[in-house]
Amino acid sequence: MSAVHSSAYGNSPPGPAYTVLELIGSGGQANVYRALDRASGAEVAMKVLHPHLAVAPDVVERFRREVQALIELRHRHIVRILDVGSGATPYYTMELLRGPNLAQRLHAVGAFHPVEATGVIRQLAQALDHLHQRGIIHRDVKPANIMFNDAGDAMLMDFGIARFFGESSLTGNGTVGTVAAMAPEQIRGAPPTPAVDIYALGVLAYELLAGWPPFQEGAGSTAQILYDIVHREPYPLRLARPGLPEGMYRAVETALAKQPEDRPRTAGEFAARFARLGAQADSSRTSPAPAGPPAVAIVLLVALVSAMVLAIAAGMGGVAVLAPPIESPAATAGGTLRGWDARPPPAGGDVAVRPRAVGYVGGKETPG
Repeated sequence: MSAVHSSAYGNSPPGPAYTVLELIGSGGQANVYRALDRASGAEVAMKVLHPHLAVAPDVVERFRREVQALIELRHRHIVRILDVGSGATPYYTMELLRGPNLAQRLHAVGAFHPVEATGVIRQLAQALDHLHQRGIIHRDVKPANIMFNDAGDAMLMDFGIARFFGESSLTGNGTVGTVAAMAPEQIRGAPPTPAVDIYALGVLAYELLAGWPPFQEGAGSTAQILYDIVHREPYPLRLARPGLPEGMYRAVETALAKQPEDRPRTAGEFAARFARLGAQADSSRTSPAPAGPPAVAIVLLVALVSAMVLAIAAGMGGVAVLAPPIESPAATAGGTLRGWDARPPPAGGDVAVRPRAVGYVGGKETPG
């Protein structure tokens, strides 16, 4: 593949020691390229700040602190930084992880087996505890920021909005991050603590087991999702993924507690409980499943019942329409998964404070 010419960066191509090969990722603040280190011959990942942002002092400072955080964080489950470049277009290079990332894997295969999920959670918890012990909060733990190396290990990356404990925010109110993984106190604008990363790890555990996050960004307006995170309980995991040990459900629920003091004290504490219960789920998988009726008999029974319903409806002069439940995790237009709130908000309604048509408050189903 031919190299990307310097015109891709304006008049100041970053890293004369590197040959940029291809664009492999792009975000609001930077692009990530696959590049060749001319001295060693090794391929690396090069993260380059967008040229038009290189003149914004706050953006440059955030980029600089991301680099500083990575330099200080040497851990087997955190992406390793290799080189740093400054000048007109700041950049840094890191080890090249060919992926896929966790978001891509979830999209491809759906929910994970509990044992596989516990492995990912355990590795990320080790990385988060390493951060927290050094006074750093990631603030954006999500599937897209987790890559897998050649050995299949999970690697935490993208420290663009990481903060040190007690540090003032560059964003004014500190409310930054990915909406679906934000802790309630982040949304309220409270100073972040390690508890926000533990909450995000709970969100990730839920998504690994269910196949989708507890609060979906595509299921409504951003304001509605933020409201739900603060005030409502997520769709129960035991309904989204039945058959797991009861303690595993409780472990995830504890990590998703609305109040930070009610969550596990460390990521490792949560991972240890989650992994122990995941092992129980694996052992239960080997036990014989209860015998059920043959598949053909089930099909015939369903057909017979349907015919009876239609016949009764016809005799009453009407037509019976049996609407199946929404089983897909994908959001419906104007609503969320599994019929949780299939009705769109009223025209002109204030979705920031509008309760859902059906929700869970205190673990009980409540009509809107």
